Amino acid sequence: MRPARHAGDEVGDISRIGKRYVQTADNPSVTADQVVACPSPVADTITSPVAEDEAGVTPEAIAARDADKLECLVQAVEYQR
Repeated sequence: MRPARHAGDEVGDISRIGKRYVQTADNPSVTADQVVACPSPVADTITSPVAEDEAGVTPEAIAARDADKLECLVQAVEYQR
């Protein structure tokens, strides 16, 4: 069973202009920082799906990316109402 998508990917919502002034960490770095105190098997259980998602080559990772895009489109439609 895959864990839910990592909340760390939400930092990608910084505007194009704002990116000039803010440095963000990549998702694997954020995840590594969050599990640094965890036992190795626990950390691996958490970091492996994040790495898989970042690579974007497995069917699950592709579906997760597509679901994120679909969610964005649904929100846009809701905001228009």
